[in-house]
Amino acid sequence: MILNNFKLYSLLALTADQRDKKDSLFFTTWDGEIRPIWDNDGGYPAYEGHYQSCHHLFTGGQVSNPDWITGIMDFQTEEKMVASKKFYNCGSRTSTRTAIVSDPYGTNKGASGMIVLGSGDTPPTKEDYKLDSWIPTVNLRMETASISLPISTLDENAAPPDRIGTFLTTFRNVTLTNITVKEIGLVVPYSSIIKDTLFVSKILLVRDVLENPIIIKPGELYTFSLTIK
Repeated sequence: MILNNFKLYSLLALTADQRDKKDSLFFTTWDGEIRPIWDNDGGYPAYEGHYQSCHHLFTGGQVSNPDWITGIMDFQTEEKMVASKKFYNCGSRTSTRTAIVSDPYGTNKGASGMIVLGSGDTPPTKEDYKLDSWIPTVNLRMETASISLPISTLDENAAPPDRIGTFLTTFRNVTLTNITVKEIGLVVPYSSIIKDTLFVSKILLVRDVLENPIIIKPGELYTFSLTIK
């Protein structure tokens, strides 16, 4: 289900003239905090200053580049995952990138949307801002991530694309017991610097409960896909 946060995210490309209006748009972060899109100085408080458009959700930056395809690192607790400043990038576990340390408004930095998994089965609502029961990535860890976009065309007679894009992430069960996945979500990093105070979190854009739960056995790999139409 597309959440209210996603709708606000989509509006960012149209709010450039609202920087002086501090009450224009607000996200509900994973922590349940109501946080502004604009900071006190009229700048983007969002991660790396790059929430201008949904383009960044699928590319992680201003141009399509697999270097900016990101994934959640290994965390034991939900609190550490939500407050994390580093992500696996380049679509794999081979390298990491610092999110916000000294350059929150960098012009060529960003992060793509990232799939997160849970074991809860509470029906989704548009007001959701977190998963029902997040599965620690220290147990079900991200191995690879990619994003598939439809092929564009200038042919006026061509049928419109069947989707905006698809996120694919492969996870491995590194425990000795089965792990059951019942819910899937899509998050993007969020941070704000207001009155010299740094706040870091995640924003949940999409949440779905699977019709058929997925059981991943010890050592098994499973690829989850999430398509936005």
